[in-house]
Amino acid sequence: MNISYSDKLMAYLQKKGISNLQISVVETAVEAGPPELLIEPITEQQIDDLKNEKYRYIHTIPGGELENIFVTTRGLEFDDEIFFDLKSFFGIKDITVKGIHAFKLR
Repeated sequence: MNISYSDKLMAYLQKKGISNLQISVVETAVEAGPPELLIEPITEQQIDDLKNEKYRYIHTIPGGELENIFVTTRGLEFDDEIFFDLKSFFGIKDITVKGIHAFKLR
């Protein structure tokens, strides 16, 4: 698995002092199409909190340029190439990914 990041994302994470990401699925009350992925920076304290939750599912992927990527949702598919990017809309930052999908029947 090859993981890469946009220069914009790396600059943003370095500015914030963050070296890990967390990936989960957005939980909704109504099924409206495929599940959305939530990708967010995670601090060392948040990592400790995740690991201390007794029944929490955590899959750790070495992050390449980052330390680790923590996947906290089951049922995700990973392509051979994964690319993280940073989008900004009116000052709101959003981390996006290509190459990770919620499991789907083919």
